[in-house]
Amino acid sequence: AVVSTQSGHYGRGGGGEIKRYSSDESINEDIIKIHVAAVVNNINIIVDSSQRTYADISITSCNAEVIVKENTTEVNSSLKSLDVKQPSSHITYNNILTVESSIYQELISFQMIQYQKKLGELDPDMELNIKMGSLHFIFLNYFVQNLLHVLDVFSVARDKMVSASIETAKLAQQSTTSSLVVLNLEVESPVVKIPRNSASVEGYKVKLGNIKLQNKFSLTKKKTIKDVISIELSHIAVSRVILGSYGDVLRERDILEPYEMELKITRYLTQDANISVNTTLKQIHANLGKMLISVL
Repeated sequence: AVVSTQSGHYGRGGGGEIKRYSSDESINEDIIKIHVAAVVNNINIIVDSSQRTYADISITSCNAEVIVKENTTEVNSSLKSLDVKQPSSHITYNNILTVESSIYQELISFQMIQYQKKLGELDPDMELNIKMGSLHFIFLNYFVQNLLHVLDVFSVARDKMVSASIETAKLAQQSTTSSLVVLNLEVESPVVKIPRNSASVEGYKVKLGNIKLQNKFSLTKKKTIKDVISIELSHIAVSRVILGSYGDVLRERDILEPYEMELKITRYLTQDANISVNTTLKQIHANLGKMLISVL
């Protein structure tokens, strides 16, 4: 980790002399008071028991930093890659979770900006920017069941976390003021491949769709703050496939052709918290045969 602190800013005046800006000048808004950075190149987690190894989880290039300025606190983090494997030579599918080629440089990038000062009524208290690349998951029921069985060991900690989350949500509902949070979320379509069984090359591929979420604040005629959240889902599709040993698709036939859906949520930041929802679902094309229906 790297930690740096600054308490002032130096620059050159018009006559070439070195000048130190006073703390009450606007230039102080760009001064970094605290900068904390951490980089982890690789994390490897083995999930096993006394009988067998269930999963080998590999996390690559995990970065995080916190930047504190006069009027803002910024948190940035990113994750380059994530892989989950079944380390066994007796199974058909070893690569359970992989990252395919992505339009983003990282698998996950996260940015949070907390604003300490607000100049206008519609200025945000916080801004969240999240981008996530495409994850490909091979769903095997026995693998999921084994993993859940291992995680049951941590059930006490899980229950405490759920209880704390419920209490936090209750406190948030009791708050008389609403924070303005700007959201920018982009997710490249996750893909789930479902073999008919753990040894079969036949199966189905489900594209959960690209997700884009944004919101915008505005004032109504009654001076009430309105938050309009727009959610776009695109390239949602289902197909029947023949899979290779690495989970790659060798042959594919569309069942549910790619379609799009738009969702618009309007909420009014009042004590009543009125919400309206509008959905637009474009035309859906499905190709269903007798054999497919019998399998489903």
